[in-house]
Amino acid sequence: MTSITASTTTGTNTTTTSVVLVQQQRQQQQQRQQQQLFIQNNHNSFPIQLKSKKLYEQGQRLQKQKCYTKAIHKYLRGAEMTGCLHCIFDYIELLRFVHKNKNKNKKTTTTTSTINHLILPWLLEGAIRGHLYSIIRLYLSCYTEALPSQAHALIEYWLKMEQSLYPNLDDNQNNTTNNNNTGTIKAGRQKAKKTVVSSCPICYKTDDDLSDDDDDEDSTSNDNNDNDGGDDGGSSTSTQGMTKTKTKTKAKLKQCMGCQMYCYFSEECQTTHWIQQNHRNECKMIQLLQKYHKPYSKEIYQNQIINIIAAPTSSIQQQQQQQQQHREREHVDKNNNRLQILRDKLGLNRPKIDYEELVLLLSTDNDNHNNDNSDRRRHYLVARQDGTVHIGSTPNVI
Repeated sequence: MTSITASTTTGTNTTTTSVVLVQQQRQQQQQRQQQQLFIQNNHNSFPIQLKSKKLYEQGQRLQKQKCYTKAIHKYLRGAEMTGCLHCIFDYIELLRFVHKNKNKNKKTTTTTSTINHLILPWLLEGAIRGHLYSIIRLYLSCYTEALPSQAHALIEYWLKMEQSLYPNLDDNQNNTTNNNNTGTIKAGRQKAKKTVVSSCPICYKTDDDLSDDDDDEDSTSNDNNDNDGGDDGGSSTSTQGMTKTKTKTKAKLKQCMGCQMYCYFSEECQTTHWIQQNHRNECKMIQLLQKYHKPYSKEIYQNQIINIIAAPTSSIQQQQQQQQQHREREHVDKNNNRLQILRDKLGLNRPKIDYEELVLLLSTDNDNHNNDNSDRRRHYLVARQDGTVHIGSTPNVI
């Protein structure tokens, strides 16, 4: 009788576990669908620029005909002409699709890593305009793949910008997870930031380690003071030592004053991270973004999206109003000095001749015995020493 009861209990527990797993999978699927819908709605809120509309439609037609190379060329021309987010989006997605299929039989770490250095400037063009897909793809495909180390400060910047521009994205996730904040963007960002700032990126020491070191030093100091208390000079030294111990504050890791993200145990650790781990370049780019993008990010974003038209009386009138809005917005964009200054500061509008040789060098797969140059390309996913991108987008005013 006992064995039957135990067997029944075990079977019930297994069934309960299976039901919980199924529910979790459904919630995760609903969350992904909600996120995709949110991203798609955000993408649709950006207008198709009138001057590049024909190129975009030609690209769409060629893509349906599986003429991918020609379609990529059309999308790129549209992006370079007007900075149309739809052209940029389809250019990036189609380029990733083509290279993924081309390299699927190669022994590479990620099948799209061969072109991340090429799509980065266009992702950055979209990100500074507030395009949600571009922001997400920028830190997932580029900054987390960067070498010699991940660009945690830039990842944190864009995660924070994502939350600032789209606070409802977290609300969307809460609705699909029964208000469980563990999976929200804000919670994920805070967890990632805490991991980075709580320890030195070189020696991995934490504030707790420093406190332990201080306790050892204080104990040693007190022992020495007790032994030296035999004469007046020793007594004076002892008093000074005790006073110093009582007023001594808890030691902490020293924070980088540029990005205000990384914390270091020593100057040697900071120098190693600054030079060998390429933080100098990342830190400079962060400072440029903090000065020329962050204060104006919402204004730049608002200049890009479509305003809702109130109750048009006919489709013809609606089309005319949309065209008028697009013309006005294109005029605003062309004269948006803040956006163009930002593009200039980040090096997105550099002449192509400045980086043509680099693009050609990184286009060949002859860097190692695996016939794979992807690791070398990953060293060009952050910035140069002055904070500008290695490869620009277009010198045109877009």
